Amino acid sequence: MIGDEAMLVGSEPQPVVLAMEEICRFAEHDPVLPAARGAVGHGTAYARAGDYFGALVNLVARAVKVAGPGGIVVTAETALLLHGDRFELRPIGAHDLRGIGAPVELVAVSVA
Repeated sequence: MIGDEAMLVGSEPQPVVLAMEEICRFAEHDPVLPAARGAVGHGTAYARAGDYFGALVNLVARAVKVAGPGGIVVTAETALLLHGDRFELRPIGAHDLRGIGAPVELVAVSVA
């Protein structure tokens, strides 16, 4: 937990996306909580003292701001790893994210 944010870490993106979808749905139906949003990337992150660091963590922290309330975005590379009928993928184009050297292709994800 970082303020009102949480970081989920997993070895595969599918369970992380599903967990984020549950969090977004829970927040949507809670009368007190604001809408939640999420972003998922896949790659290397470095663990230290119960926290995670690295370029991927920074990228995902910036990408979450692209997601609308209740929405989830993933990097284009991560979208290639989401298999099955449960995931509806909609490319939303390249985004200039603060502190990231090049535009990042993002994909909006809905879970059916």
